[in-house]
Amino acid sequence: MGLISQTTSKLLFYIIFLYALFVAIKRKSYHNTTIYPKYPYLLILSGFITATFNAQLIHEQNILTSFIAILPYFFSYLSFYILFKFDIPKDKIRKIIFTFCFISMAIYIVNYLTLPNKLFGGEIEEIDTSRGLARIGVFSIELIVFMLFYSIAQWNSSKKKKYLYLIGLSIIFIFLSLTRQIIFLSLLFGLILYINKQSIYKKVIIAIMSLFIYLFILPQIPIYNNLVELSENQVEENKYGEENIRITAWKFYTYEYQENYLTAIFGNGVPSMGNSKWGNEFQKTIYFEYGGNGCFTSDVGWAGFYWNYGLFATIGLISLLLKAIFYKKRYNEEYLTYWCVFIFLTSFASGPIIIGKQIISIMTVLYLIFGRRRNTIGIKKTFNSHEQNNN
Repeated sequence: MGLISQTTSKLLFYIIFLYALFVAIKRKSYHNTTIYPKYPYLLILSGFITATFNAQLIHEQNILTSFIAILPYFFSYLSFYILFKFDIPKDKIRKIIFTFCFISMAIYIVNYLTLPNKLFGGEIEEIDTSRGLARIGVFSIELIVFMLFYSIAQWNSSKKKKYLYLIGLSIIFIFLSLTRQIIFLSLLFGLILYINKQSIYKKVIIAIMSLFIYLFILPQIPIYNNLVELSENQVEENKYGEENIRITAWKFYTYEYQENYLTAIFGNGVPSMGNSKWGNEFQKTIYFEYGGNGCFTSDVGWAGFYWNYGLFATIGLISLLLKAIFYKKRYNEEYLTYWCVFIFLTSFASGPIIIGKQIISIMTVLYLIFGRRRNTIGIKKTFNSHEQNNN
């Protein structure tokens, strides 16, 4: 976030991660009673290895440089293995996620108050206000969507008011992200998650209320109108032959920018910009300031992942997410399914599956799905009886 240099940030990440990996390898695995998705996961990790060699063989990027360039993303996906080995209680994981959400909200407020010199992230040369507010981004937005779905699930089962407050708070910051697909999909899935547990009578009432809000309330909100106008302008551009940049990027990364069948199957690797000839060429091809086309992998997650790591790794990641979606969950964990579908779909037009910190978020939620189920009732009984014996 600009407080320390990128190099120092990577160094700290590597030190912490390598220590965690060392401890994880030494730990004995618990008896896993779940269906651990090891084959899709191994496909993903194998894709990183083959892509590293392809970066040298096809693009003549030094193997060490290629390895260093791909390392942050490889480590981020490897966090799934570390979480399994550490066997952290899921309640603790959820508390950590909520802590990140509140930190994110505080960061947004501070950054908005200190514009154009954001306290976290540095100065903004040009503030984008085309969507009604300054678009400065909401840190860990995917975790705030997680908070929304979790709070809806808890409200359905407990009706505690604190979850209503958390739902409202989550929705506010989701809107402040000013990202249309995140707003639309999170609210849509949140609504489905809520009405799924309601009677038919309530479902009809909620549907009528939602229609009323859509037709009469939302058009009175300036941010909503700006987002709709932006979408309509993009549709008009497509009609008159001006192709949307994301469509262009999908074509670019899936076949136009592939060297041969080897890169299509085993991946291109990660260009090291500023450290290799291929990295510098990639920079000039992509970035506007160098006369590039503006096709960023972070805008087309699935296409970017496929270009970086190849077909087999992409099949592995799709399989892993589908297994997480269809994995049988407890009644109070169904919200995890909605979150995984949200990630799967948003990755078509954004980059959660290829951005390091968001990858860790995804691996953490997958651990909540596939990790060991603890009998919390039994634990509480054991604890209570132990306390009574001590007394």
